[in-house]
Amino acid sequence: MNFYRVREFISTVKKHDRPVLSELKGAFQGKSLMPMAVHRVP
Repeated sequence: MNFYRVREFISTVKKHDRPVLSELKGAFQGKSLMPMAVHRVP
C-alpha cells in the first residue's frame, strides 16, 4: 500500500463514522470495509 491509498482509506472510514484504528487493523488482516450504500434522490 502506498501513502495515498492509506490516506484515502482513512478518509473513507471517517466519513462512515467508523473507528479508524480498528478498520486499519482489519484492512491489513485482509478484512475489508463494507460501507453502507446511500442512494440520493435529486
